[in-house]
Amino acid sequence: MRLAIDTGLFPYQSWEETFELIAESGIKYVEWSQRGDFVFQDVEEKELLRVGKLIERAGLELAGMIPMCPLASPIEAERHKAVADWKRLIAITASLGARQMFGEMTGNALFKKEVLLCTDAFKRSMEALAPTLAEAGMHASFEPHPGDFVEENNKAVDLIREMGHREVGYLFCMPHTYVMTPSDTRQTAVEMIQYAGKTITHTHIADTHPVWRIITMGGAGAHEHMLPGWGELDFPAIAQALREVGYDGFVSAPLFSHADRDGRVVLKAAITMREYAVNTLGIALRGKGAA
Repeated sequence: MRLAIDTGLFPYQSWEETFELIAESGIKYVEWSQRGDFVFQDVEEKELLRVGKLIERAGLELAGMIPMCPLASPIEAERHKAVADWKRLIAITASLGARQMFGEMTGNALFKKEVLLCTDAFKRSMEALAPTLAEAGMHASFEPHPGDFVEENNKAVDLIREMGHREVGYLFCMPHTYVMTPSDTRQTAVEMIQYAGKTITHTHIADTHPVWRIITMGGAGAHEHMLPGWGELDFPAIAQALREVGYDGFVSAPLFSHADRDGRVVLKAAITMREYAVNTLGIALRGKGAA
């Protein structure tokens, strides 16, 4: 397994500073996520390529891009645009040397309780994207997200398996653990991994507390994205479970809870993540991986 870091840790830094800080942290792979002022589908190709090349100039490698597009929207015009945006971004990501895309099973918030409609829409989007991914030599991994039409690990895995596209796999997001299990079962992260097995083609690593421990103003699926040890997840057991199911891809750190306007503070969090991943979990900084 190889360590990557999500650029969402650096929302207050320029792209140049973001990649310089990642390089200084010793982490080699970048999971490129959008930010408030830089939404992938709204940015021109020339600018996307310019920023993407900054990754290489910093001595880093792009693990993949993670666009936020409503691929599960029952509103056909919205869904068609999302598919078109993804096709454009697949080509751009491939041109930057990456072979993976990451995303959420995202629809339209107004329809999140219309599970069947959203499921059907997501399936149709994947039917449209699978050939494009195959032609580009790319693979996509999708995660269920708190507050969307599918939140649970097993249901998301079942949907990925039902579709049966070789180019589409499951993104197991550790900080969503306590949201991804029905309250009556309390499935552990290890049990989720065992259920998903070979369907897992990408992972996110960050810590969190059970939903009931988190103070929130409301809404569903409260969770955090913290450094390991700040919450209650058992990462050595999770890493072992991933190895036992044969996972050997990226372990990407979306440490959004540690974002800060001071780049040196953010750098410290990235270094702490690297040291823990390498020294405690045995995750590599470079090497070959699955998917």
